[in-house]
Amino acid sequence: MFISHIGTWFKSAPFLVCSRFFAAIVGGYVFSAIAVSLLAAVVPLPKTDSVLLAVSLSILVYACVFIWVFSVRKLQKVYGLLILLGTCQAVLLAFIKGWL
Repeated sequence: MFISHIGTWFKSAPFLVCSRFFAAIVGGYVFSAIAVSLLAAVVPLPKTDSVLLAVSLSILVYACVFIWVFSVRKLQKVYGLLILLGTCQAVLLAFIKGWL
């Protein structure tokens, strides 16, 4: 009885909306933070200019991720792509910085 109640709770509209907000806020923040670090490392400008450019573009990246999270139908696709792309960016950043 209790387990079936939990299964229906995960499919309820309030949970799905809260989960999307969590993905948009936390996932978007992590994704844009890694993107800023990667962009600052890749842009062929002086260090201060590349960091300023990356931070300025981070607002655009965060807004696009936030909008994208609510435009995709399947929640599994949202979390899967955020984790996959975030991990790919982090690995690429680690290779560029020489951490691996």
